[in-house]
Amino acid sequence: SGVPTYRTHIQYVPQRPSLLPKTPLDFIDTLNTFKSRRKSSDKHNKTAEPVNYDRIMKVADDWGIDEELWERAWNTLSGGESQRIALAIAFGLDTAEVLLLDGMSF
Repeated sequence: SGVPTYRTHIQYVPQRPSLLPKTPLDFIDTLNTFKSRRKSSDKHNKTAEPVNYDRIMKVADDWGIDEELWERAWNTLSGGESQRIALAIAFGLDTAEVLLLDGMSF
């Protein structure tokens, strides 16, 4: 299951990521299961190309996002915290050519 590869060129960042289940770290783990994360040169590879946690965490650190927030459930984060984390994930993935931001306010 997952998102078609062409859809990875555009990334949607919701205004209310708090509607996602579990934690931001769990969300990143889920991204690793998508077929679109596989290397396109190896169609027989059954292992998803891993998300670069270091890049995401570097973006988050540069933006002053506290590390402990990554292990909290989305619905326990403030609106601003969840928006910054969702945006850090989007930037940190470094795969999209276009980011669609739904009503972000900083």
